[in-house]
Amino acid sequence: MTKIGGDFTLVLPWGRLGLILAVAVAVLAALAASVLPARRALARPVVEALGAE
Repeated sequence: MTKIGGDFTLVLPWGRLGLILAVAVAVLAALAASVLPARRALARPVVEALGAE
């Protein structure tokens, strides 16, 4: 709860905002964990990748 001026009080649901922020960070981490290896795999020719195994 924050008093801004006079009788006006700002009430923020900090628990819910924290949950939304945590979910957003988790989604960004999942995207980074899936997109970065996929981009690296696309940069290598398929025949060369199969020959390396």
